Amino acid sequence: MKFQLKLSASWTVKYASDAEAGWRFDPGKGVWWLKLVRIEQLVNEAMTTLSFGESIDTYVFGFEILDTSEGFGFESTRDYVSYRPKMRLLLSVGQVDWPDVRFLSPAAQWDVFTQSLLDSIHRAAAAKRKPRDFNLQAFHSTVTHVLEGLDPQDFTASMDIA
Repeated sequence: MKFQLKLSASWTVKYASDAEAGWRFDPGKGVWWLKLVRIEQLVNEAMTTLSFGESIDTYVFGFEILDTSEGFGFESTRDYVSYRPKMRLLLSVGQVDWPDVRFLSPAAQWDVFTQSLLDSIHRAAAAKRKPRDFNLQAFHSTVTHVLEGLDPQDFTASMDIA
C-alpha cells in the first residue's frame, strides 16, 4: 500500500522548513511547523508492505491549507473523495483554515493534521462510489496506529527561525 500526500496551500502559508532552507519571512504572522514531505515518507514506509484488499494500491491524502481570510475558499473540494479503479487509487481531501492553525504549537498542528487525515479516510468510507475489495475500517485503524507511533521530533522543523 502506498501513501501519498498532495499539498495545496495559499501563498499566505509560511513553512518553517522554508526558513531552514534560507527563505525569510515574519514568523509573527504564523508558521506551519510540520515537515509534510517527511510525514509522507514515514507513513509510506510504515504502510508499504501492508495490503487492505485488491482494489486499492495507493491512498492519496489531498491536504489543503487555505487562508479564508484572504479570500481563498474550500468550496470546490470540500468533502472531495475520488475512487479511480483503473489506477487502483483512492483520493480524499482534508482541509485546514490557515487562521485557525498558524499560531498553534507544533504538537497542536500535529493534532489538527492527524484529525484531518483520519477524517479524510472516514469520508472515503462514506462515499457513494467506493472500492469493493478494500477494508477501509482496517485501513483507518492501521493509519491511526501508525500516526500514534510517530515521533513528532522526526518531522517538526526547528522553532529557531527568528
